Amino acid sequence: LIGKEVCFTVEYKTPQGREYGMVYLGKDTSGENIAESLVAEGLASRREGIRANNPEQSRLAELEEQARSAKKGMWSEGTGSHTVRDLKYTLENPRHFVDSLHQKPVNAIIEHVRDGSVVRALLLPDFYLVTVMLSGIKCPTFKREADAEVPEPFAAEAKFFTE
Repeated sequence: LIGKEVCFTVEYKTPQGREYGMVYLGKDTSGENIAESLVAEGLASRREGIRANNPEQSRLAELEEQARSAKKGMWSEGTGSHTVRDLKYTLENPRHFVDSLHQKPVNAIIEHVRDGSVVRALLLPDFYLVTVMLSGIKCPTFKREADAEVPEPFAAEAKFFTE
C-alpha cells in the first residue's frame, strides 16, 4: 500500500471518538478491499463478536474459512519461518560494500523518513537496514523535548516532500 492511492471510509464511531473503517485500493470503494485481501491470504483473521451480524463480517468469515481450508498464511502447516526476513543491522565494511556495488542501482524499501534528508532503507535482496543521508544538504529537523517532537521551521514540509 505504500505509495499507492487509497480510499478510507468510516464504518462506525465509538462514543469515545474512535473511528473504525475500511481501506480500499484506489480512488473509491470500487477498488480492492484491503481487509478482505489480508483475510483471504491468511495474513489476518476477523475479530469475533464486534460486528458479527452484518454482511461485511459474513464475507470476512467466508474468506477466512476459505483461507483455512487452503492452508494459506497463518493457517499453513509449520512455523512460517520461510517467510521471516533475516535483517542485517550492521555492515562489516561499509566502504567495501559500497564499492562492491560498482555504482549500480540497488532496490530498496524506505522504512522510515526521519527528516527531509535522512531515511532508513531496507536494501534488497540482502535485507541490510541502513541509514541513508542525502549528501550536500541538511534539512530542518525535529527536536525532542520531553515527550514530544518539536519541528524546526519547515521541518514538516521537508519531511513531507521526501515522503
